[in-house]
Amino acid sequence: MERLYATKTGNGLFPTRLGEPLDRPSFLSFLSIRRNHSSPGRYTVGASGDSGYEYLLKQYFVTPTRELLYVTSVNHLTVKHDLEHLACFLPGLLALGAHTIPDAYLPAKERERHKWAAAGFAYTCYLLYADQKSGLGPEKVGMKPGVRWVDKLATWEAAGSVGIPPGLKEGGPIKNQKKKDYDLNGGGTYFLRPETVEGLYIVWRTTGEEKWRERGYEIFVAIY
Repeated sequence: MERLYATKTGNGLFPTRLGEPLDRPSFLSFLSIRRNHSSPGRYTVGASGDSGYEYLLKQYFVTPTRELLYVTSVNHLTVKHDLEHLACFLPGLLALGAHTIPDAYLPAKERERHKWAAAGFAYTCYLLYADQKSGLGPEKVGMKPGVRWVDKLATWEAAGSVGIPPGLKEGGPIKNQKKKDYDLNGGGTYFLRPETVEGLYIVWRTTGEEKWRERGYEIFVAIY
């Protein structure tokens, strides 16, 4: 954590590797620190980055149809609009942080946003399972490009914060692939990954809302 706080990023994002000597920290490595192998242009919360991020709300987007909240990768300032199953650990992380971090470190407004992001993204990760005929979630999908969640949220707040916050609507599963908010892009393989179920469990335990436990059970039944 000391390295995280000491890191100078310039744009608020952390690349996946550290390319400077250890006594001159400038980038954060989330899996390993490798000298002379910097990758300052690659940003992700999926593979190579999922274990290190605490939160990165600036990378959240909402789709243009169901307004699904998702987080994606940025590679050399290019938004990829892909969503990896590995990234679905984030809802649990955000929910747990919002539930446990003292007020002195997490102001009320930010805490509320973290709860919203946790719920919205958890629902998206759940739908990636519920949308499929098998009930099992794909390894990776290509989301239909939407708008940044923080921008959509700012517009909603400026209009008086009427109704459900952006990214939190629950419209239900869609089985017809042509009507979905994403394409499988060859990523329809299922590897029995735990991230989505972990997230649903933590969101249930921190909110007490039974729907999250029921959604986790749906996935259990699909696997069984």
